[in-house]
Amino acid sequence: MDLVVRSIPRAALHASKPFSVACTLAVAASVREGQQRTLTLAVQHVQQPPSARPTPSGKTAPPVPGTTTTTTTTAATAATHARLASAVATAIASSIAPRAPSAALGGSPRATQLAEQEVEEDPLARALRRIPPPEPMPGDEARYEKLRGATRFLGASTLLVPPMTLVRAATAGSGSESESESESSAPGGGGGDATTGGAGPRREEQFWDFELEYTPLRTGFAPVGGLRVLLVEDRVHATEDVHPERRTTGPVVLKEWDVVGEIWVKS
Repeated sequence: MDLVVRSIPRAALHASKPFSVACTLAVAASVREGQQRTLTLAVQHVQQPPSARPTPSGKTAPPVPGTTTTTTTTAATAATHARLASAVATAIASSIAPRAPSAALGGSPRATQLAEQEVEEDPLARALRRIPPPEPMPGDEARYEKLRGATRFLGASTLLVPPMTLVRAATAGSGSESESESESSAPGGGGGDATTGGAGPRREEQFWDFELEYTPLRTGFAPVGGLRVLLVEDRVHATEDVHPERRTTGPVVLKEWDVVGEIWVKS
């Protein structure tokens, strides 16, 4: 997995004037012959909450005198972003979850109860609700300290990537190789070489273009970031009986970047 920054403003920017960063997310995953693999990912901003200021001892430092109003305002902004992230995840989960049939439309009480239970236990909806807040993971706060007071992301903190479907069509005569392919794909087994037509998994790629919006908070050079990619669901559909279907839900952090670029901000 890789992140390509296609464009970032090189001309002089001004503080508090929003700008956009165009990016491309490149995703590669192994797919077996005759399989279809669907990945559901989420791109999330990562920044330090403005209210916390770590010290070398690891404790939170008190607010700087004279900045109480600013700190309170920025803390409220951070809380708003966190609530927005939760609301976005809940809305996404609600939109993809199957709805229970209405009893008024002929659904029996038993069918309605089973459908409601299915909604509550939907793995993808549950994974979306567990997406973490747009903050560094515990123990990783110092890595993002350089972003404090530099730039702040705008808009939703989490973007759901459209499902990426990776397909590797079955080729004629592959049935005789199914046994060796199963052995080579087992944990610890040696996979086949895709470049030489081996029977093992082959890497397939998908790309997603998107834009992020930020606002500068200070003048001079300012870093822009951070960003993480979360795996929400990994679902494998098999077109042949030799490989069972598989469904894995997260969220799991796949990759994280503390800085994606730098800008120059005029006074």
